[in-house]
Amino acid sequence: MKKAFTLVVLMVTPTMAFAQGTVGFANGTGIVRWPGMSLPVGGGCVELIAAPTGTALANPLFTYDSCGLGSLNFSSLEGFLAANPGWQSVATVWFTAPVAGRFNGGTVTIPNIAPGANAEYFLIGWTGSSVTWDAAVWSGALLGESAIFTTATGNPLAYPPVSPVSLAATFAGMTLGWDCLGCFNGFTAEPTNQTAVLGATATLYVRAIACPPPYYQWYFNGVSIPGATDSSFQISNAQVTNAGTYWVVLSNTAWGVRASGSATLTVRADPIITSPPQSQTAYVGSTVNFRASAGGSLPFAYQWYFNGSAISGAGSSDLRLTSVSATQAGTYTLVVTNVVGAVTSAPAMLSVIPPVE
Repeated sequence: MKKAFTLVVLMVTPTMAFAQGTVGFANGTGIVRWPGMSLPVGGGCVELIAAPTGTALANPLFTYDSCGLGSLNFSSLEGFLAANPGWQSVATVWFTAPVAGRFNGGTVTIPNIAPGANAEYFLIGWTGSSVTWDAAVWSGALLGESAIFTTATGNPLAYPPVSPVSLAATFAGMTLGWDCLGCFNGFTAEPTNQTAVLGATATLYVRAIACPPPYYQWYFNGVSIPGATDSSFQISNAQVTNAGTYWVVLSNTAWGVRASGSATLTVRADPIITSPPQSQTAYVGSTVNFRASAGGSLPFAYQWYFNGSAISGAGSSDLRLTSVSATQAGTYTLVVTNVVGAVTSAPAMLSVIPPVE
């Protein structure tokens, strides 16, 4: 019996559901420096932020004020996008200077925008070589944000296809500057109190929004620290002598001098026995005093032991035995404890002898 086979050919046709609108990431109107100055040689970068038409921008990236061009409301681009659902970063492209900041990033696809539909967009930009907005903020670059524009998108699935629409048709330019004319917009992080174990590493740091960028000088107990001229200060192999008060002074001739708040570094050291108890010989009925001293991080807790067993009530650096008897002859040790660790003294021997007739 012959079996019949049927060959089914499925024709897959692209659908609108899988397509997205395209635009030409280029400008015709330049990028300038506030107030109308030429951009620094070396250029910078612009980033395209887009959303479907009508998407609200509830939490703007900048609040414009008298300090340059504006003040940042978010310390990171990720935080800004999280606070504005629907908006997303689409692409970045480098621009050149001083030729009016022209850029051409080719064709880009705007996610969640149907082919041929309108999209709202704006650009953010910065000068210098930073590859991300966040890095540019901390580097002291000139920053900027354009107005919101609307553009149609291309339709790659139409027949014939509709070419990407260049942003140059709607983009009306952008000004970079922010507070780089000489402004200090405050600290975003200041030194905080720390506790380090002896020999560990402690790191203090400061962050501030200032432009031009600040010069740093760290201080310890009121004295400047040679070579400590970065935004962070690391203390390796921390010792008790490193414990104290630290702060940093930020300065720039464009906006003056700003001092951070102070932070206290506490260095915890294991206890050490600096003076161990000494062995003694005593007559029956006499009084015996064992004494010891310890160094390290206070406070200390003390406990005396007799032949390995804790002596009730013996919780100080001195141990006083009155009217000793032969049963108290043996080995005495002191254990000193603090928050870091504990140490046991060398044993001290007590010999008890009858009194001389």
